[in-house]
Amino acid sequence: MEEIRLKISDGLPVIPGCRIELSGQSGRQNREGINVSLYGDDPRVLERLLRDARTRLREHPDFSQVSAPRDSTREEVQVRLRRDLARRYGVSTQSVSQILGILMRGRQVRGFRTSEGEVDVIVRLRPEDRSGLEDLRSAVVGYGDDGEEILLSQVAELRIEKVAAQVQREDRQTYANFFATYSGDKKDEGIRQMTEVMDGLDYPEGYGWSLGFWTRRNQQSDQEWIFNILLALFMVYFVMASLFESLTHPLAIMLSLPFSVVGIAGFLLITGTPFNIMAKIGLLVLIGIVVNNGIVLIDRINTLRRRGVDRRRAILQGCRDRFRPIVMTATTTVVGLIPLAYSYSSFFDLRYFPMARTVMGGLIASTVLTLLVLPTYYTLFDDLTMWLKRSWQASDPAAWERRLSAADSEGV
Repeated sequence: MEEIRLKISDGLPVIPGCRIELSGQSGRQNREGINVSLYGDDPRVLERLLRDARTRLREHPDFSQVSAPRDSTREEVQVRLRRDLARRYGVSTQSVSQILGILMRGRQVRGFRTSEGEVDVIVRLRPEDRSGLEDLRSAVVGYGDDGEEILLSQVAELRIEKVAAQVQREDRQTYANFFATYSGDKKDEGIRQMTEVMDGLDYPEGYGWSLGFWTRRNQQSDQEWIFNILLALFMVYFVMASLFESLTHPLAIMLSLPFSVVGIAGFLLITGTPFNIMAKIGLLVLIGIVVNNGIVLIDRINTLRRRGVDRRRAILQGCRDRFRPIVMTATTTVVGLIPLAYSYSSFFDLRYFPMARTVMGGLIASTVLTLLVLPTYYTLFDDLTMWLKRSWQASDPAAWERRLSAADSEGV
């Protein structure tokens, strides 16, 4: 999308006195942009602050496009009642409002019946009698003591003002938002630059800014994703520890998981796949798939050791026995994901191929590294376990007493 945006920008014509901009993509699909909201009471002040922010952001080369909603102002006639004159003539604000409502919008009164049925009757001025401001000024809003007509222009000021066509509110505050496309590599750096620019604006009292809804939602999604990854790792480790009845053997399998990230990064880089929300889901799924190869291998090694085979021979024999099943299961999974990895099927504009390619890359790397890295981790943690057991037994006072008794009996 960034490449298409740059091609369009380069191909746009240069028109003197005219600025042509591309609007930003909003919503959940946007991950490169930063959405900002300005808060305050007066929409005109918010518009001024928005213009200042856009001017300063254009000085940063990493913000290629800064777009805001189109100017949605409209003209309206504002009637300001002069209360001193209104009291002198006995005209109230409520009566003026009711009369203007009847003249401009109309009011439905009781209809009358005909031979063909009942006919609705609406009372209001004809279009040609309410086409201009002078027609409104000449509207009769009351009568004096001597029966003379009191016109609207005698008790009120009429002005044409530009106002916002709609007022946006969030948490009961009026706000205006804009969108900046960030072309840098680190989104956090873009948010930091945006914070510096927004904090440097001259805010009147009662005005401020915050990151927009979608930017805050994306940050929250990233935090939730990290929590889900940690929770998945803990649950997988807990299940393996309970089944192996050991804390070190599952830890050896878990430490081989980071090596699958090498395959993920390389495969996504070669295929030009973005690491988006679907790729993150694939990484979450991969945690439960990658450990299967390690479980099969460690279980076979432990079975051989329980039969009396020494550790080195058990590791070598276990790798030979489980090499074919591990390669077969990984190959069938990778081959089965190929149609999804190179198709454009999607659900609500979320394409599936990043998830499939993430699983494929991680599974290929983990399968190769499981047979090389996992036996090494298994040996190291097994040595650590035996050292801890010896240290624990050596620190037992009863064991020391037994050793001293044995030494005395031998005359040492």
